[in-house]
Amino acid sequence: MGVSVAEALRAKVSVPVFVKWANDIVAPNGRKLAGILVEGTKGWVLVGIGVNVNLAETEFPDKLRPVATSLCILKGELVDRWEVLAAILLSVESWWERWEAGDLATLRQAVEALDWLRGKTVRVAVPDGTIWEGVAKGVTETGELRLQLPDGSERTVAAGDVSVRPLS
Repeated sequence: MGVSVAEALRAKVSVPVFVKWANDIVAPNGRKLAGILVEGTKGWVLVGIGVNVNLAETEFPDKLRPVATSLCILKGELVDRWEVLAAILLSVESWWERWEAGDLATLRQAVEALDWLRGKTVRVAVPDGTIWEGVAKGVTETGELRLQLPDGSERTVAAGDVSVRPLS
């Protein structure tokens, strides 16, 4: 889903946007542009996608201004929401068809090309409260974040909140 949304938004704003593991779309400076929630079990998937389309900088709450952005801000003009929706739906359909056809190699290449975290020092808070710090090394074939710890070992993280931070 991240690849689908990122590619659609890249086409709409002509600005490179990226996937920040596991569910955010960010501008080159790391400011959040969109979020994705995916729930599912065998046989069905429910996806929610939220995109900041025509918000001006002043419309974000004070605490979000340093970390959020919109298509309007990136493009410098208002953006047609229906065109954004159409672009996302077409991209989702295209990537879904590739996934269903088993074209995982192309999907993997796209994930790597759009990975905003790769090579950055991060802090990951996992659901049990554990905090891991290290360098993001990409995403596994099953969607887990690969994290190189300060001691050189590698850990994979299936779920958590990640932020870019210097190691403490």
